[in-house]
Amino acid sequence: MQAGLMGLHKAALNYDPDLGVKFTTFAVYHVVGAIKAELRENRLIRMNRKLFRILAALRADPAASPDAIAVRLDVSREEVIIAYSYLDGVFSLNQTGADRERELLDAIPAPERRAWLEEALSSLPAFDREIIILRYFKNCTQAEVARLKNESQSSISRAEARALAKMRAYLLASGVQV
Repeated sequence: MQAGLMGLHKAALNYDPDLGVKFTTFAVYHVVGAIKAELRENRLIRMNRKLFRILAALRADPAASPDAIAVRLDVSREEVIIAYSYLDGVFSLNQTGADRERELLDAIPAPERRAWLEEALSSLPAFDREIIILRYFKNCTQAEVARLKNESQSSISRAEARALAKMRAYLLASGVQV
C-alpha cells in the first residue's frame, strides 16, 4: 500500500494538465508502476521461464496473434494473453502517442485487430457507437456521458453493456476470438 501512495504522490507532483490527460489516468500509471517496481525489487513476484519466453516472442513479433504465439511456443492462449499485461504499463484509451495525434487504438500492433475493432464499432447504431467512443476513447465516466446525452446514468450503463455485447457478437461472428 505504501508503494501505491508513493506512486500517487509522484503523480501529483508530476501531473501537467496541459498534456490533455485526466489526472486519474495519469495517476493510475504511476500507482501501478510504483507497486510493480516495489514487488519486483522485493522479489515478491517471480516470473517463470515460460513467461519470459512468451514475453520474448511478443516483443519479437508484436503483430502475431495470441493463438499463433501459443501454437509456436506450445503454451495456452490464456498464458499468452496474461503475458500481454507484463509488456507495458497502463494506458489510457484517450492517451496520445509521441506524435500527439495517435490514439491508443493506433498503437495496437496488428493492423487486422484495429480493422476488426473499427468494423465492430461501425456495426453499432449511432447512439451506442457514441457511448462507446465517449467511454473508451474520450475517457468519460458514465455520469458524464449521461449528462452529455441527456439520459440517466443507469440507461447509459445498460446501453454500454448492450453495445459491448453487440461488438463481441459481431467479432465472434466474424471469426475473431475475443
